[in-house]
Amino acid sequence: MIKNSPIKICLAILCCLNLTAPTAFAQLPVKASHPRIFLDATTKTALLTKKNNKTTEWRLLLADANKYLPKQVIPWNEVTASSNAYYSSGDIFYSYCGSNWEVAAMTIGLAHQLTKKNNAGANPTVYSAKLLQFADVIIKAYADYPPNSNYKPNIFQFNSAYATRHVGKTIAVIYDWCFDELGDTRKAALRNVMISWYKYMRATPYGLNQLQTDPTGNYFVGHLVCAGYMGYAIGSDDPISKKMIEFARQRLTGAKGSISRSSTSGESAKNY
Repeated sequence: MIKNSPIKICLAILCCLNLTAPTAFAQLPVKASHPRIFLDATTKTALLTKKNNKTTEWRLLLADANKYLPKQVIPWNEVTASSNAYYSSGDIFYSYCGSNWEVAAMTIGLAHQLTKKNNAGANPTVYSAKLLQFADVIIKAYADYPPNSNYKPNIFQFNSAYATRHVGKTIAVIYDWCFDELGDTRKAALRNVMISWYKYMRATPYGLNQLQTDPTGNYFVGHLVCAGYMGYAIGSDDPISKKMIEFARQRLTGAKGSISRSSTSGESAKNY
């Protein structure tokens, strides 16, 4: 998980640089160009300065990213999704509800963006090559295990739908931070995964409604994160991104929460 990885240092820098005025920032229009998530010009310049100065943060990020390069991206299926076999392997694998995917995507993606610098267009790096492998695994997994009326697992709908918070962010970061290197076919396929899942999630079928009654529900915020990241990543690439962002914002504004002392759910706010 992120909290146990050295990458948390660089991710903390990103958060501090971007979230100093969260309300105002959330209302800004989506950037016309990629990258759109976290890496505005000011933030990227600050991070490139750290890279050029070979700071501890950069060296930790680079070391983490380089560990992934010789490793496999484990194909997703119902067995590998819940297997403990890969925890000590160093491979990129699903882990708990996609949490390892998220760490890997953000680590490799940030290394790619800072290695690419501010060069326009496609600038392949060893890191973008690994992200392309990652994208192919995600695209195939979603095709092989689409959302279904029987609520069988897929990459988002795992452990009911806890995985949305990790998987939505993972796909959004790969799509956004590796946009120029993905190529048209992969971009369209990843965009299709995000749009298809959003439409399914928006319909709130049984199994996605768990703890969705108000903001104190665990999954309420998970779906917010999923839709928000995907919407900002897609931006002007497809108009449905506006609906994704609205879906997320509606859960940030005007939704009253409550804590019930009689709640028995292990995942209610009362039990956190």
